[in-house]
Amino acid sequence: MTSPKEYDPTNRAQVFDILRRQILSARLTATLDKKQNRVSTPTVVRLSMMPLPPIVEPYDYVSDVRTDAVAQKAADIRSGRRPTVPVEEVRRYLDLEG
Repeated sequence: MTSPKEYDPTNRAQVFDILRRQILSARLTATLDKKQNRVSTPTVVRLSMMPLPPIVEPYDYVSDVRTDAVAQKAADIRSGRRPTVPVEEVRRYLDLEG
């Protein structure tokens, strides 16, 4: 099973997301135990039999273009991607106009 996580119990989307992951993890564990002729714990069996809760999309966050652009640049830097340069700018720099 998954390790305990810190989460906000009043955040419905977060609670459902963690519960979904635990149920799916329990289903996988129960299936693998069955294939390998092992006995699953009662907790895993109970969790694997639960229906999945609905996926709740959190609509309460605020985002703007500037914040999204900064986040994208940070993601590019972390992943090691070099910044791209438009072709027109390269042609101007190399004086290939015309």
